[in-house]
Amino acid sequence: MEDMARSRTITRSVPWLLWLVWKNRNSIMYAETQEYTDRLLRDMVDEADQWFKLNNVLTPDTDGRACLQSGDSWSPPEEGRIKCNIHANWRNASLHSGIAWIARDHSGNVIHHTRDAIVNAPNRLIAEIQCVIWTLTSLSDL
Repeated sequence: MEDMARSRTITRSVPWLLWLVWKNRNSIMYAETQEYTDRLLRDMVDEADQWFKLNNVLTPDTDGRACLQSGDSWSPPEEGRIKCNIHANWRNASLHSGIAWIARDHSGNVIHHTRDAIVNAPNRLIAEIQCVIWTLTSLSDL
């Protein structure tokens, strides 16, 4: 189990390793100094751990999909109210993007739901804004 945790730490640290190699290269070329390797590696692991703690990143599941960490689950509305969740899935500007909304009661029972595809959304923000507008229009038609 310890080997698995160590392997995960090393895998997550690869971007920081590349960054520290680049910084060390610049130090050698321009400042004519060089840091000790053990210090660089310790800094790399510390910076990676700090980043993942601060950003509460999704961790990959065993089958490659991202899984939600604890605390990121659906919470029901107050009794007598309906909660509407929306989602936009943007890939890139040339592909279709998916948008959807679902309305549930306090017990989690689905009241209404629908999904659609949009085209030519130049970025994720535009896709999300289109999703909000589409959802509000759909809900006003009910």
